[in-house]
Amino acid sequence: MKPTIIELEKYTNEFFDIYWKTEFGERPTWSDEWQFRNEVPNRKEKGCYALFDSEEVSYVGKAVGRGKLDDGGIGQRVSDYWKKGNDQYAPTEKNKTWLTSIRTIPFPSEHFYLALALEVFLIRKLSPRRNTSDKLSEVTSDTILGDISIARNEH
Repeated sequence: MKPTIIELEKYTNEFFDIYWKTEFGERPTWSDEWQFRNEVPNRKEKGCYALFDSEEVSYVGKAVGRGKLDDGGIGQRVSDYWKKGNDQYAPTEKNKTWLTSIRTIPFPSEHFYLALALEVFLIRKLSPRRNTSDKLSEVTSDTILGDISIARNEH
């Protein structure tokens, strides 16, 4: 079964049921779909993003800051998948045959490290087809801890 926004939201809620503390405040939520018009939702925030091929969640990624544009937020990270020309956005040549929309979920700056864990959780639950098996094999407790250490040092 191909994962959709329904499963994405279901497993995101399951993740927050386990890891989000009430004292953190309101839970982050997924944006409406971005279809390459106006600005990327939550572009300056750290968080996760989901790439869609029509209704299918094809890829789940994270943006926790390693770039310079917008301090490495979601907009910086997803800019690899689209381009801007003539005041319009469009998927890059490599992605135009499948990428139809993007959704984002921002995290408060003091809890952005949870985006690392949400990405892994969603990949494990959804098995998006563009999160390759190589990527899944790289996802271990050690890599998560390493990413968290890097992210904390850059924050």
